[in-house]
Amino acid sequence: MADARGKDNWNHTSSLLAMLFNINRDPKKQRAISPEIFNPYVTQKPKKDTRMAFDFMKHLWVKGK
Repeated sequence: MADARGKDNWNHTSSLLAMLFNINRDPKKQRAISPEIFNPYVTQKPKKDTRMAFDFMKHLWVKGK
């Protein structure tokens, strides 16, 4: 039961992260990503976009890089 709750919470969180990334991306340079990239419960291998997504978010929110 706790595992199901964790999966549900991560589905919600990964959807929010994907939405934030897609809102702030440059459509000419980046393509839209799906929530599965941010979800640790998805068993697929992460795509190249994962590193790009975290680098982009780091660029947005980390000061003094």
